Amino acid sequence: MAVNLLNNAFTCGHNETKEIKMQTIQIEVPEEIFLSLKETPEEFTQEVRMAAAAKLYEMGKMSSGRAAELAGMSRVQFLQNMGHYGVPIFDMTDEELEQDLQNA
Repeated sequence: MAVNLLNNAFTCGHNETKEIKMQTIQIEVPEEIFLSLKETPEEFTQEVRMAAAAKLYEMGKMSSGRAAELAGMSRVQFLQNMGHYGVPIFDMTDEELEQDLQNA
């Protein structure tokens, strides 16, 4: 089964929809995957988009705003979901954190 990974719009808060020009990517997925995960193709698509966005954000290849667009959600929603993927939203070294605490 081929799964489309990108939609062309998302809600960005306050009942407004932001239209974004998107390319479509299709991947072949064995139907057994949906049964194993107990997800519909639509749910799987959203999960793959979110996982890809989280990883690209974690790697520093995308800003949180761009990653949120890929995930199909607002930036705030995206950042709130980062804990589910083990991705910190603040990337500070121990030294930077110590200095920040001293300055507080």
